[in-house]
Amino acid sequence: IDCNYAPEGTWLLLLKHVDTIVDEEGYSNWGIRSPDTIPDTPGVFCANQWLFKTDLYVRMQKAGKHLVLVNQQPYPTHAYMTDTDRQARADLEWALANYLLVKYAHTYFWFGGSQQFGHSIVEQREELANLGRPVGDMRPYQFVYVRRFTRGMALVNPSTVAPVTVALKMGRYEDLYGQTVNRVTMPPHSGLVLVTTKSTQRSRP
Repeated sequence: IDCNYAPEGTWLLLLKHVDTIVDEEGYSNWGIRSPDTIPDTPGVFCANQWLFKTDLYVRMQKAGKHLVLVNQQPYPTHAYMTDTDRQARADLEWALANYLLVKYAHTYFWFGGSQQFGHSIVEQREELANLGRPVGDMRPYQFVYVRRFTRGMALVNPSTVAPVTVALKMGRYEDLYGQTVNRVTMPPHSGLVLVTTKSTQRSRP
């Protein structure tokens, strides 16, 4: 579902006849190196490719469709490579944060190298994060998009050019690597997944 190929009306006409959408493009643009993410720039049939795709996925799932997001990368992947590979870590967090923005009852996530799907899953530790249940839909927040969960949040900066600094409640969140996050600058085209700190979780009734 990409507004470079067809207008929204064409996609909606086709989607009436399917139960499950399997998106091989994902948010990683098929794993093509340049560009390797879905940009927020205009497409042939829309003003913002990233927002078009994301909004349409939310609406389709609310209408009962299932979604499989395939996020191929332009390099071979192996299990737990994000422990040491910073590029893979950034790519995974971008894909994972976007997935969390559009996740509903039947939404599925895959991350790996080009054409590696169909083989064994290359699990990464970040995929085990427990954010609990979503609290509402995604929304704009301090020039990024955020979706809150009962045990954390997902943030996406879809801009191709602008970094964004986001201020968060002091001591409430930590990143997927155990670091407390109060103020963070998100580079262009980046995702961030945060979980509530253990002390915050214990303080809840």
